Amino acid sequence: MKYALNDHKELKWLILYYAVIGGAGFTMVWLIQPYFKAAGLPLAFFGIVWALLQFSAGYFSLAAGSIERFFGRKASVVSLIFLSSIGFVLASYVNTLWAIAVVLIFYFVRGIIIPIFKDYINRLISSDIRATVLSVQALMARLAFSITGPIIGWVSDSYGMQTAFKASSGLFLLLGVVCLLFLKKHDGI
Repeated sequence: MKYALNDHKELKWLILYYAVIGGAGFTMVWLIQPYFKAAGLPLAFFGIVWALLQFSAGYFSLAAGSIERFFGRKASVVSLIFLSSIGFVLASYVNTLWAIAVVLIFYFVRGIIIPIFKDYINRLISSDIRATVLSVQALMARLAFSITGPIIGWVSDSYGMQTAFKASSGLFLLLGVVCLLFLKKHDGI
């Protein structure tokens, strides 16, 4: 952990940026059922739509390398936080069955980020610490959600889901931009 989060600056900010985007994705996953209910999706279709979203993430993961090569590293990395933020903003306004298309944005980001960030990280570390560093990466995403999730949940319960989506957009965008600035400083983008 010390090496991943302290000693190697580019690796540290890649992991923290991944954690921010992972936290955003986890936030949407936990709000997806009430969001679909508010959008009017019949309960009988929740499982079907959920499965389709999982398959879409798998498809986007398969295409991640091609997408990253087409847009380049910098555009691919920078776009992820902006797509997540736009997804939250759209979710705060879309209250119809188009909500499924909005959620698809998050599954695109999820499908893309996992393989390309594992590739970036694997290029920076030796094989003898690879499993540990990738575990730290996954842990940090869950830690980010364990901190932000209860806050966003409270906002949703207290002020409504639309406000929670807007707050999520602002929070994750701010955290993501900070990480991007440090990634740029340490030649990560």
